[in-house]
Amino acid sequence: MRILDIDLDFFLNHRHNAAGNERLDSSYYFPWPEKKVTDYLEKHLGLSPAMTISGKFFEHHDAVFIFCKNLINKKLLTIPFEIVHVDAHSDLGIDYIKPSLTNILEDLLKESLDNRVLEAEKFIDSGNFLAYMLACRWINKLTFITPPAWRDDLQHRFFKNQDEGTGIIQFRHFPPGSFMKRGSYKGVTPIHLEPEIIFERIESENYFNEEPFSYIFLTHSPDYTPVTSDQLIPLIMKHIDNDFNIDGGD
Repeated sequence: MRILDIDLDFFLNHRHNAAGNERLDSSYYFPWPEKKVTDYLEKHLGLSPAMTISGKFFEHHDAVFIFCKNLINKKLLTIPFEIVHVDAHSDLGIDYIKPSLTNILEDLLKESLDNRVLEAEKFIDSGNFLAYMLACRWINKLTFITPPAWRDDLQHRFFKNQDEGTGIIQFRHFPPGSFMKRGSYKGVTPIHLEPEIIFERIESENYFNEEPFSYIFLTHSPDYTPVTSDQLIPLIMKHIDNDFNIDGGD
């Protein structure tokens, strides 16, 4: 199964880095023209308003984790699956906001898969939810589509050999306190290695989808978008069957 996961901030001229309590300045951040957005949805993502796909609209991106958990529990989403992440951010964790790096590599990976999901719910936010989905072994391929405004925010320690050029995400489970003691994991022997996950980052203009999606998610992300970008929401939602009802994930 494949999920198309779109964040509204993908369609902006600039990328905003830190969440706040107010919408972004519309005089600096402005959305793509509607025709450009429609062309991208249909010519690059392969969508059509004549053939809507089941999905959901979210206010904040971390709600995707809860929604996917509910789909999995109701056997409406088979794991592992692919996510095509269309976003100005990787959502793989921002350590100066929450210590998702050490929480995942030192604590979460020692848990059973069921317990990982329960523990992850205590730590997820809109900037790290995708890393926790990966750590729960829900995803076997992550395709990250980046806009022209993207700047590298990948969590390099999550990759095989700490190198995203390998095209492989592979979490390493380390003893608790390893990073705090050394300031890095250099020279630390992992307790175990997690299964490899295929990773591909593709610049927006070079991505052309050729396979069907099982679900489409659109996230508003009001802390990362100006009010003027809201006009794009109904344009994107024309491609989504939002009558799909599953409890959880607002």
